[in-house]
Amino acid sequence: MSLSLQPGEIRVDVEDDGRPFNPLEAPEPDTTKPLEKRTIAELGIFLVRKLMNDLEYKRQGDRNLLTIKKKTQEP
Repeated sequence: MSLSLQPGEIRVDVEDDGRPFNPLEAPEPDTTKPLEKRTIAELGIFLVRKLMNDLEYKRQGDRNLLTIKKKTQEP
């Protein structure tokens, strides 16, 4: 995992050698279900999708690469 700050943007790159998994293809959770009936993973992906400005996923060789970007206000 790496974090970088650039003018107007925070960027997080997450890389692992787990099984192929594209979180961008995960179905939207049913937000009408009670919290105890939902999984942590589906809510985490949901929050990242809602709070971040840009998400990119790619599989490169045997690695998952996820880039998450959030725009910031310039000082």
